[in-house]
Amino acid sequence: MDKKARERELKRTLAYMKRQKLITEDYEHGLQITAKAKKRLRQIDIDTLSITIIKTWDHKWRLCFYDVPENQKHARNTLSASLRRLGCIQLQRSVWIHPYPYEKELLAIAAFYGVERYITYLETTYIANEEKLIQQFPKLHL
Repeated sequence: MDKKARERELKRTLAYMKRQKLITEDYEHGLQITAKAKKRLRQIDIDTLSITIIKTWDHKWRLCFYDVPENQKHARNTLSASLRRLGCIQLQRSVWIHPYPYEKELLAIAAFYGVERYITYLETTYIANEEKLIQQFPKLHL
């Protein structure tokens, strides 16, 4: 784009951000990002989280248990969707498992939705029917 096109695009973007209340214009301090925009940025961070696949599996299973109250149903459903997106497998209604560490990612998601006090993270070396679980993680580096 030429200089004028870039300027028009910048003005259009700033106007959109002001209408959406993502920025405010303070003549003393210039443009300021709003709380709404900060929340949207944190959401983007949450949506881009991923579990790091380690070179060789340490033969530990990581489990997440949660009991989020009914009055926070949206947070509970979003937590489940996030765990699924991370590649965790649901063992029971509120029990999820993965072979690689994901505590940091889990806590970030839980903190974002304000449900961290309802979550338990556990690592174990033994789990019944391990062979079936291993098959559900085709990228597992044994």
